[in-house]
Amino acid sequence: MLTATPLAMWFLQAAGEPSALMCQDASRSFLITCLTIDLVVVLACIALKWYLGRRLAGYRTSLLAPLVIAFVVSTVLVAWNPLKNELLLDCIASEEFSRYVLMAHVSPAARGLVLGGLVSAVLYFVILFLVGLVARARKG
Repeated sequence: MLTATPLAMWFLQAAGEPSALMCQDASRSFLITCLTIDLVVVLACIALKWYLGRRLAGYRTSLLAPLVIAFVVSTVLVAWNPLKNELLLDCIASEEFSRYVLMAHVSPAARGLVLGGLVSAVLYFVILFLVGLVARARKG
């Protein structure tokens, strides 16, 4: 697969016209941004679950409250997309190059639910499962 160097990307962006390669790179960086947001929110909520489980709440509350918080916060952050760049917006607005951007034709709320909330919920349970396996291995 052909990828552009930063200098080549600068020259392409200076032209002001999006290309297929630029839109693929913008989509990839958007996906990496979404996954980073999800991971940070999930790790914060796992720390909150650990704190609630040790100090304040029962098992169900300490499991479900951080899950709901992770789902809502990651959905809102991915839908709002505070790290969006002009190239991504140009690619989404372009009829020709919007096909290269992941979920370009859906509303930001739906994009936030799929790339934010659902991914963070799955990631939350996967990380909790792995932490449980490690804890059992240490005990036994």
